[in-house]
Amino acid sequence: MGIYYQKGVMPVEAKEFLRQYQDALTDIRNLEAEAEEIESLAMRITVSTDGERVQSSGRKDRMADLAAKVADMEMEIMDMRTDALNILQKVERIIAQVEDKDYRQLLHMRYIEKRTWEEIAVSLRKSWRWTCSLHGKALHSVQEIIEKNRATS
Repeated sequence: MGIYYQKGVMPVEAKEFLRQYQDALTDIRNLEAEAEEIESLAMRITVSTDGERVQSSGRKDRMADLAAKVADMEMEIMDMRTDALNILQKVERIIAQVEDKDYRQLLHMRYIEKRTWEEIAVSLRKSWRWTCSLHGKALHSVQEIIEKNRATS
């Protein structure tokens, strides 16, 4: 299956492949926020029980459950960071195979550094429209590399 360049149409597979790293980072940030919220909840339970003379075992159990949940989430976050690093390396390897240096630079800024189109255009000293057009061509190069790697593996 070959890639045919059609103006305005970008290969979805290439874009999804390149977005994997940023998606992984978003998932990590979401889980970190959830863990912080649970930790904050546990602290509020601790503060509310400190003033009491007699502590019920129910509150202690809830605190222990929340602490265990946070610990599990922290382990999951560490695993997700390892996975994100592996994804980053895969994405960087594909970008490195792109022959055109402008394509490589644009792809790195967009998918690794998560820069906006405006920031990329300023950095490349090109118009926003030119930058978007270049992106489409760069995606086609990535798609060709993905398909070539798929065919050889």
